[in-house]
Amino acid sequence: MRLVERAEKAPTDSKDTALLMRAGDVLQRGDYLPQDSLRAAEFYVRAWRAGNKYAAYKLVDVYRYLKDWRRTWFWENRSRNLDTDRRSHFSSDEISEIQRLASDSSRSNL
Repeated sequence: MRLVERAEKAPTDSKDTALLMRAGDVLQRGDYLPQDSLRAAEFYVRAWRAGNKYAAYKLVDVYRYLKDWRRTWFWENRSRNLDTDRRSHFSSDEISEIQRLASDSSRSNL
């Protein structure tokens, strides 16, 4: 109960995402408190806004549980787009090489 109360009072910023996620988990599972998916979703949305990308996956589960298919679809799309920055998988040398090749390729098409 105190955890959820702390999360309710916490600002929505990156240092509080773990607290917000844990409060959502407690409410979604019904640990120590009656299960409340709508309140859990509110905490997950706040965690998402604070920068926790994993919250999108949690929201998919909540809305699927609630059979809210529109919101399920919305958060499924959000969670699929989490890895859109593929550059992080490449070294800086690989990125430079890819950019060079793309530049050379575009010049040959002019």
